[in-house]
Amino acid sequence: MGVGTGTEEDLDVFVYMGDVQDHILTLQQALAHYERALSQSHPTYLSQLRLSVSQAKSGTDQAVVILTTVSLAVVCVQTLIGLPSMNVQWSSSLFTEASCDTDS
Repeated sequence: MGVGTGTEEDLDVFVYMGDVQDHILTLQQALAHYERALSQSHPTYLSQLRLSVSQAKSGTDQAVVILTTVSLAVVCVQTLIGLPSMNVQWSSSLFTEASCDTDS
């Protein structure tokens, strides 16, 4: 049984299998091409990713500094406002007696 002695159905199968093989080879070549393209662009993508992460970190650092500064300012203002608004009675005689004791 040689190649030329098959029936017409066998020849159709051989032609079909040849087409399948050509299709598989074409897909393998396309896959190799895209693999090369991706392997060349991968370092570029990683450097872009590092850059965007560092920019985001820098923005976060600035936000923390601003928030800390505002928080400290609010605490200082609250302290200054809170001191004279306490419900404490100060007698002026305490201050005059203390100043007299230091003079003697």
